[in-house]
Amino acid sequence: MSHCMTDQQYRITEDEAVSDAVVRAVASVEDVDPLDLDVRLFDVLDPDALDRLFRNDSAVGQAAFTYHGYEVTVHADGRLELADR
Repeated sequence: MSHCMTDQQYRITEDEAVSDAVVRAVASVEDVDPLDLDVRLFDVLDPDALDRLFRNDSAVGQAAFTYHGYEVTVHADGRLELADR
């Protein structure tokens, strides 16, 4: 992992799965294709479970976890934050 950054915020689009947004955001920061990330999201958590947490408009709260050297925080309002660990 060769990243130098401060905290980054992303917006999860309405038609995008949360798990896909996480992979897209990390790949963007790493400047690689999402398929080229050396750690798969499913090696860290269950992507389907993450998607289910935020699937509908009545979702509240946030989920935080470590992925690919970043502290990832997903908020129910559609924000996704990455911070160096």
